[in-house]
Amino acid sequence: MTAGYDCCRCGACCCSPWEGEGYVRLYEPDSARLRRFALPLVTLLQPGEGGQMAELLLLATRRDPEGTRVCIALAGKVGEACGCSIYEDRPLLCRKFQVGDTLCREARRREGLPV
Repeated sequence: MTAGYDCCRCGACCCSPWEGEGYVRLYEPDSARLRRFALPLVTLLQPGEGGQMAELLLLATRRDPEGTRVCIALAGKVGEACGCSIYEDRPLLCRKFQVGDTLCREARRREGLPV
């Protein structure tokens, strides 16, 4: 973990910058692994190869008490004690997220947390 950043008191990366009901993209291994949690998933259609429509599977969001769209798996409150309720089985994109990198700092800035 990068000095100065405590993921268990942050959660900014779990806040969706979009208004849609889905946030983190799930790939096939993710969706197979996460189905056992019975968390809501969102399916979107998007143009794929050859003009065919392809399904895009996302982990759903919910509104926190402040009205921010957050990942359905976020436990606790952004900027306070929080964590991922499916941490050991979290999606690939969450596993690739790097503490302290540009995306992390942008998320913290968006949520009004110190950068």
